[in-house]
Amino acid sequence: MTFLVEHISVLVVIVPLMAAPLCVLVRHGAVSWGWATAVSIVNFLFSIVLIQHVMANGTIEYALGDWEGPWGIVYRVDEVGALVVLIITAIAAIAMPYAKESIEREIPKERHYLAYCMMLLCIAGLIGMAVTGDAFNLFVFLEVSSLATYVLIALGGDRRALSAALRYLILGTVGATFYVIGLGMIYMMTGSLNMTDIATLLPAVQNTGTIHVALINPVLAAKQLMSADHAGRGRVGLNMVAGWNIGEHAMFGIEIREHDRRYAYLEEWLDIVEGLWTREEPLD
Repeated sequence: MTFLVEHISVLVVIVPLMAAPLCVLVRHGAVSWGWATAVSIVNFLFSIVLIQHVMANGTIEYALGDWEGPWGIVYRVDEVGALVVLIITAIAAIAMPYAKESIEREIPKERHYLAYCMMLLCIAGLIGMAVTGDAFNLFVFLEVSSLATYVLIALGGDRRALSAALRYLILGTVGATFYVIGLGMIYMMTGSLNMTDIATLLPAVQNTGTIHVALINPVLAAKQLMSADHAGRGRVGLNMVAGWNIGEHAMFGIEIREHDRRYAYLEEWLDIVEGLWTREEPLD
């Protein structure tokens, strides 16, 4: 029982995730249905243990491989997360016994075992999203549940199933791409993918401005940034661009430099700004 409670936050993910491939190994519809139903019920019981443990002892933090956050992946389950897991597993435990009739009616018999495999993978992905404390790991679980859902749609006997799955795949890929882009920007600003760490670091860089170094004097920029830093109590970030748009330069009557000279100018511009901020003696 001690082992169960100690690892309960990861077991609710591992059990359906590891059970899914066994359906493929068995390759038998009825056996796979019985196996998936049993796993869903067991996982529901695990989720009851999980929410009881969270309610009694507070938020659970489980460092995978003993790698503490923010460097390692940490599962973090609070009251809300435990409730979401309970809801997911409860629906799965209720739906799985009755899924047999629908699957037999809508999916060819030789593909039944694949349907149960995908259902377990989808459940694992949904639970993983509820318990993970790592933003990129959340994306991985999002993809696991999404891909499993696409396959479930494609398994249908109707000729429209494949085209419908393809449309879902395209839409899901577009959405996931935007998520990864946003995640990359957050990592660029904070240097972390741990959600708790991100929540701590983001306020310090929430006031970030982009400066086109070719269009503003470094002395003026240094003074303006220092004023903004004081007004924001140390929460100003600086993003610099060397510029490439000829029209933007033309509006200010500035001739655009060739590529390498633009970046050499950016480095010199930054040296001047940092020198004004850090040096006490006059800057030449």
